[in-house]
Amino acid sequence: MGCLGAVAASECKVYEYLLKTPACNQTRESINEFVTRCESFKLTNADKLNVINWRPSSAADAYAMIEECGKRFSKDERGEACNEDERVEEFLELVKEAFPSPPPKPEAMIE
Repeated sequence: MGCLGAVAASECKVYEYLLKTPACNQTRESINEFVTRCESFKLTNADKLNVINWRPSSAADAYAMIEECGKRFSKDERGEACNEDERVEEFLELVKEAFPSPPPKPEAMIE
């Protein structure tokens, strides 16, 4: 797939790479919505970037992506103890609402 316009070769490579990731069909609006809505989860900038780039869809994804997820998600936005599993599911629902599902991979690309 080619890159259009007058951009640096490195920008084309980044664009082509992103087309192969779960971030392929995200918009600036969906990213802004996610960043605004995830404030109560107190994610670091690195956590937010991981989520934006990889769009976790399971608890296992979230735990792998977010540093100290279990410890940090065991408290709600007020700092009070809460059910960690429910908090992770709430977070995954936010991700699902904010970001469109990636398009299905063509049969030829599935290995």
